[in-house]
Amino acid sequence: LNSEQKRQLQEVFPDEKIRIWGTAESNRSTWDSINPGDYVLFYVRGRYVYCAEIALKMDNEKLAKTIWGEHETGETWNLVFFVRNVQPIWISREKLNMIAGYDANFIPQAFMRVNDDAAKKIIAEILEKKSKLPKLDTRKILNNLIQQEPEFQRVIKSTFAHLIAGKNVIFYGPPATSKTYLAKKICEHVCGKDNFMIDTANAEWSYFDVVGGRVPKEGGGTEFEEGIILKATEKCRRTLKEKNKPCWLIIDELNRANLDLAFGRIFTQMDIDHRKEPLHSVRKNGEEYHYFMPLSFRILATMNTYDRSLLFSLGYAFMRRFAFIPIGSLLKEPKESEESKGVTVNEEMRKLNNKQEMQKLKEKALFTVLNHFTKKDGEDRAFIFEEFEVSDINKVREIYRNLQVDGLDVLDLFLYVSSKITNEGLVEIGHAIVFDAAKFMMAYYLLSPEDVDVKTLLSEAAFAYLLPQLEYFMPKLRKGQIFLEKEYQDAWRKIKRVFEELNLTLVLEKLKEVEKEYRVIG
Repeated sequence: LNSEQKRQLQEVFPDEKIRIWGTAESNRSTWDSINPGDYVLFYVRGRYVYCAEIALKMDNEKLAKTIWGEHETGETWNLVFFVRNVQPIWISREKLNMIAGYDANFIPQAFMRVNDDAAKKIIAEILEKKSKLPKLDTRKILNNLIQQEPEFQRVIKSTFAHLIAGKNVIFYGPPATSKTYLAKKICEHVCGKDNFMIDTANAEWSYFDVVGGRVPKEGGGTEFEEGIILKATEKCRRTLKEKNKPCWLIIDELNRANLDLAFGRIFTQMDIDHRKEPLHSVRKNGEEYHYFMPLSFRILATMNTYDRSLLFSLGYAFMRRFAFIPIGSLLKEPKESEESKGVTVNEEMRKLNNKQEMQKLKEKALFTVLNHFTKKDGEDRAFIFEEFEVSDINKVREIYRNLQVDGLDVLDLFLYVSSKITNEGLVEIGHAIVFDAAKFMMAYYLLSPEDVDVKTLLSEAAFAYLLPQLEYFMPKLRKGQIFLEKEYQDAWRKIKRVFEELNLTLVLEKLKEVEKEYRVIG
C-alpha cells in the first residue's frame, strides 16, 4: 500500500481492524460499478448471512496475493474492496428471492449486482428486522437487580463489570450463601427468564459431556450429539439474532469436575480474544459445520470452598479465563468500612510509573481496552451491551484521567502492585492479567461513572485478578511459617505492606485471613 492508501484506511478503520474482500478480474465490470456507500450482501450455503457498507476499493494484485495467494492459473482476487458497518442479517435464499422478485430457485453467482428496486426492498426488510429487536438498557437492568437484592449491591455491580470486560465469572464461598441464586438472577435480568442454561458439574464429566461426541442412532451408524457447551453456544447464537439477547450457561459446583479432562481442549476459545477459533467441527448434510463461541457468551460458575478437593482442578489456564468473586454469609459481621480514607500514593509508586517500560506496558493495556470495546460481529459484542462501545483511544485515556489520585491513575497503581508481587518473588503476574484488569476498570466506570472511586476499583481489581494468583504462593507461605524460612515470610510481609501503604483495608483483611488457612479461594 502507498502512503495515501494507508492514510485512507486509518481514517476508515480507526480501530485498526481492516475488513476486506475481493473478486477476480473476470468480474471487473461489476466491480467498476460499485462505489463507497454502496452495500454488499454475503451469501453462504443457502443464506445471506451479512451485509456491509463499501468504504474503499482498489485494484491491487500484490495485496491480494499477500492475503489470499493465487490460483494455479496465476489468477487472484485483485479487485479489492474494504467494508465497514458489517451486520448479520441471516435471510434465507428463498425469502430474499421472494423479496427481490427473483425466481424461487435463483442462486446468486460469483459477484453480481442487484437492481435498484430489489435493493430497496431488501434494505427495507433488513431495517424492519433490526427494528423489531429489543434494545437492552444496561443501567436499568443493573438498577432493577440491585433494588431486588440490595444486600448484594457490590457483588452485582462488580460481576456486571467483569462480564462486560469479557470474563466468565466464578462465585465462590461457603454453602448456602446464594451463589447459584445470584447467578440465576443475573442471567434472568440480562438474558431473559427462560434464556439461560444450567447444569451441575460432576467428577465423571469428560470432553464428550462438555463439547460432544458421536452416539449410535436408530437404524445403525452414528450421529453427533452436542455437549452442554455446544448446546449453550448454539442457543446463544440463535437468540442474539432473534432477540438481541445472549444465552448464558450456569455451571453449579464447578470444582466437582476434572477441568483439564472436561474443558482442556477448549480453554483457548473460552478466552474472549480467541472466539474466532472453532470449538468443534463436524460433518452435517455432507458439509463441514463449525461451532463457535459467540463474543457475548459467558459462563457463570459456582464453587463451594468447604470442599477440600477444590484445588484439584484449578489450573492456571482455567483461572485466567475467569474472574473470581467471593460470596460470604449475610450473617457475617461486616468489616469496618475502608471508605473512611482514600488511596495514598508514595514516591516509590511515582518512580515506577515514570519508568519507560511501565509506560509502554500501560500504553499496550489502553489499546487492549480499546480493542475490546470495539470488538463485535453485528449484534454479538465482546462488551455485550451496545451502549458501551468506545472506539476512540482518546476517550479511553480521558476515562483513566478521571480515575486519578495525586497524579497516578488506577491502572498505574495496579501496575505498581503487580510489579511488587512479581519482583518480590511471590508469583509472576503476566501482563495479560494487567490487560484484563484494565478492561474491568473501564467496564466498571462505564456502568456508573457518577459514583466510581479509585479505592473501590483498585480493591475489586485486586480481589478478582491478583489475589487468586497468590494461591500458587500458599505452599511456600505454609513452609515459611512452619519451618521459619525467612525468605518466604519476608516476601509475604512486604506485599501486605504494599496494600497497607495504599490503604486498601479490605484487601489487607483478606490477606490476614489467607495466613490462617493458607488458601486464597476459600
